[in-house]
Amino acid sequence: SLKLLIVGDSITQGAEGDYSWRYRLWEWLRDSPDSPNVVFVGPYSGTFPPPDAPLPPRPQPTTPGLETRAWGGYARDVDPAFLSGPGKAHFAHWGRQVAQFRWFIGDVVREYQPDYVLVALGFNDLAWISGPYGTIASMRSLIDNARSAKGDVGFAVANVPQRAAAVGRDDLPARTDEYNGLLEGVVGELTREESPVHLVKLREAYSCEVSGCPASHDGLHPNALGEFQIAKAFSQVLYEKYGLGSANFTIPAAIPLRPCGAPENVRVVRTPTEYSSMQPIQVTWDGFYGAFGYFVQARRKGWGWGRDLFTDIRQYEMFWPGNGQEWEVRVQSYCGDQQDHSPWSDV
Repeated sequence: SLKLLIVGDSITQGAEGDYSWRYRLWEWLRDSPDSPNVVFVGPYSGTFPPPDAPLPPRPQPTTPGLETRAWGGYARDVDPAFLSGPGKAHFAHWGRQVAQFRWFIGDVVREYQPDYVLVALGFNDLAWISGPYGTIASMRSLIDNARSAKGDVGFAVANVPQRAAAVGRDDLPARTDEYNGLLEGVVGELTREESPVHLVKLREAYSCEVSGCPASHDGLHPNALGEFQIAKAFSQVLYEKYGLGSANFTIPAAIPLRPCGAPENVRVVRTPTEYSSMQPIQVTWDGFYGAFGYFVQARRKGWGWGRDLFTDIRQYEMFWPGNGQEWEVRVQSYCGDQQDHSPWSDV
């Protein structure tokens, strides 16, 4: 079997309840009977799980490192063979940068000995720590370090997608375009006969622009449509340049919406605290699998509902209800920008 290592950030890891574009690529390889057998390798296996509820402050470790959260589940109806076999293996994590992963890629390649490395990194570098030239330097380093562990590995390196307009980030579209232009030239410089490097045109395949992003659930991260689009972009390079899979990668005409049900078992408790004379009202609930967050509404009984309060954890604290007042609370699941929210929970 040929080994394939997928390296990326949140766009590649996915969140709990996603299929992930990795799964769509795995399906395509599975359904390509004339293709060489391919197995996915890597140290991680899951999506990014929902955030934990806040904890009291803890002492920081003396040797800081990169926190790993890779135990989230996939969409409920993925093929069980994907979950039980090596298909879910990867090296992608929420928030990661090329500047970080370049220092780890050598060890990972040395351990797993992939024949091909698929790279979808760079957004977090451009957005948070580096300009286009610095990100290109990091990508060069990542490829060099991977080759130091296996000199004949082949690469498929994706350019960076645009995202929907973000407040205060008018600089990001131009930075992204500049990096993508540089990358296209650098790929030719870096390729070798025994270790080719090919460009994956993810930005062109992914329906996401500053003016709108129908392939995303939040303006950047792929929804079910976007997962197909990214997988197809990689499939074209794998088939045309490396002879893997087939030419027949089809994006369905109709893609079901993400399941989105109301939270259940809403609970409200008033909890005394030593830090304040006020007693916060803590609302908790059983979350809906795959929801990206929740809206909470409250009202004094007999009054109109207040504004939506958003949280990405399964609890919310409200400090303002007074003694002797009777309040009502309800919760709603948020499952992405491209579809309706769930119905409201029971009050």
